[in-house]
Amino acid sequence: MPCLFFVDFPASQKIDSNAAFNLHIEVAEAVGLSVDKVSVHLGHEQFMIMDLTGTKRPASDVHVFVEWTARPYAVKKLVAAAIHKFLTAHNLQSDITFRDSRKGTFFVNGVLIGPEPTGVEIEQL
Repeated sequence: MPCLFFVDFPASQKIDSNAAFNLHIEVAEAVGLSVDKVSVHLGHEQFMIMDLTGTKRPASDVHVFVEWTARPYAVKKLVAAAIHKFLTAHNLQSDITFRDSRKGTFFVNGVLIGPEPTGVEIEQL
């Protein structure tokens, strides 16, 4: 079952029900499972960004971690796109990490950062 952890989703953010519905449907279709197998968790931590002078400001993006191992990159792209679309519907930016991807490989606002993986990635511990 794919678990999506939106670690710092703003607690005061009203959730668009259509966007929530589409997120579940698009992830389910991407992974080839029924919609009831998609699990979305919203956390309300507040990440801060600290600059060189020690000045802090709220992070401008929502950090999302996807727990579901050994999925092909093509599936990860579809899941990342669905998450980014959901966040964009709420005027939020995205920072998405798949826990089984290589270090330094993640999606920011729907764009892959880091090397494009080939096949199925399994992080070696």
